[in-house]
Amino acid sequence: MEKFQGIIRHALTFLGGILVSRGIIDPSMVADTVGAVMTIVGLIWSIADKQKRI
Repeated sequence: MEKFQGIIRHALTFLGGILVSRGIIDPSMVADTVGAVMTIVGLIWSIADKQKRI
């Protein structure tokens, strides 16, 4: 799980860097978006993992 989240986090940061360099979004927006997406991914992963156990 941690490796998967790390890959997603780095991919989002890379994509965010591209968008910032093109002037599409600002750096603070990247940090907020990456944090929000990682929270959602963790929540979904946790729910899916618990469903498997039942």
